[in-house]
Amino acid sequence: MAALGLVFHYFIALFWVIVFFIVYPAFKKIWRNRFVISIIYGLLVWLAMNLVVLPLSNINRSPFDFMQALIGAIILMFCIGLPNSLIVGKYYSKP
Repeated sequence: MAALGLVFHYFIALFWVIVFFIVYPAFKKIWRNRFVISIIYGLLVWLAMNLVVLPLSNINRSPFDFMQALIGAIILMFCIGLPNSLIVGKYYSKP
């Protein structure tokens, strides 16, 4: 079951990266700074996962902890969003 959870985790992460790759040109028109785009991306992914995906799953929810939520959002912004923004931005900046 743990291996299946890991597979689903990476599948969901890959899905969000593909979505980011597709919508990046629209983000680029609004915000030119890749750092700002990565922050918005991280927040959107965190909100979607915590307000849509997790409530639809069959897991027991613990009470809301602001510090844990902040840590999760920061990880998504800087460890996932920023590298994605830099890589995808480099891809789209090629002639």
